[in-house]
Amino acid sequence: MGRLLPIHLLFKLPLGQFTYAELEGPTDLKWDSHGVTVVGSDTPGTSSNQLNSPRGLFFDQKTQILYIADRDNHRVQQLLPNGQIKTIAGDPNGNSGTSNDRLNQPSAIYVDENQNLFIADTNNHRVQKWEKDSTSGSTVAGKTGNPGSDLHQLHSPQAIWVDSENNLYIADLSNHRIVKRLSQSSVVVIAGGNGQGNLPNQLNDPVGLYFDELNNDLYISNYLGHSITKWKIGELQGTFIAGRVGENGTSSILLNHPSTVALDKNGNMYIADTYNHRIELFCNDGSKEGKRIAGITGQIGNNDEHLNFPHDLALDIEKYTLYVADSENDRVQKFTFISSSSKGIRTIIEQKWLLLFITISFIRFY
Repeated sequence: MGRLLPIHLLFKLPLGQFTYAELEGPTDLKWDSHGVTVVGSDTPGTSSNQLNSPRGLFFDQKTQILYIADRDNHRVQQLLPNGQIKTIAGDPNGNSGTSNDRLNQPSAIYVDENQNLFIADTNNHRVQKWEKDSTSGSTVAGKTGNPGSDLHQLHSPQAIWVDSENNLYIADLSNHRIVKRLSQSSVVVIAGGNGQGNLPNQLNDPVGLYFDELNNDLYISNYLGHSITKWKIGELQGTFIAGRVGENGTSSILLNHPSTVALDKNGNMYIADTYNHRIELFCNDGSKEGKRIAGITGQIGNNDEHLNFPHDLALDIEKYTLYVADSENDRVQKFTFISSSSKGIRTIIEQKWLLLFITISFIRFY
């Protein structure tokens, strides 16, 4: 007759430095409600540390540099890890223009792995590429000063994305579509393009765009549709995953002119809920209910807890630091992640060995 013996096995795995992140329900995640201004102030201006209605943000994980589309100053600012701020595209003095060294109300930025800068130059109806350390850009999509609905034209482009194969995705706002510019220069419509509206095959002022390349899914914020659409590339329509289509409100299931949608590496979704003056978090658990993580719903203000028409956000996916373009306060706010929950985010740094205990109980020996 056999015996039941508890057997304990010890494994020692060399992992080097690593980060472990576990995200569960919205109640497990918390950011400091008091933001810190990293660029800008309550007063618009053109000095290097001032902004004028900032819109797009991009945080480069590799370099730890924050890029800011300083819309009404017609330039792109760069915040370095040492705190230095400098203009890297457009006129430092805030003058607009149509030449290759000028911008006109840039709304969004994307930085590729080589630190080349792609800019949605909205009022010039084009997307510009500024190679690293260059003093001017080149038009890679659209026609300067010539809006239209032809495949090679854009009309007030907003969010942009560049994938691993250098294909460019553009939220073509006034054409209510997402277009993809292939690396060989051909252009195709991949979402929307069926007129403005709130049907599953339509978009309604798409201003925000996130591309989950692994799953081939686009996440699109419908500014006038008060909703977020998830659209798998190759399909003829999308699925509404946040907000109530065509209806705005202040509850946790409603949005009011959402400007930006972004995902973290666990699939949790962050939304700049612009007219509600807040940032909402929707965890990757199928829930339609969001959690406010920054700003105060329905309240405009300029203290460290308030936001005033936030139009974009950027997330440091390692530290979960949240940067918010607080547009009408002419500043960028930083909100620090502070959760200490065991179900929240746990970070282990400089861990040289992981002791993994596996207990195997009730092993029968004959």
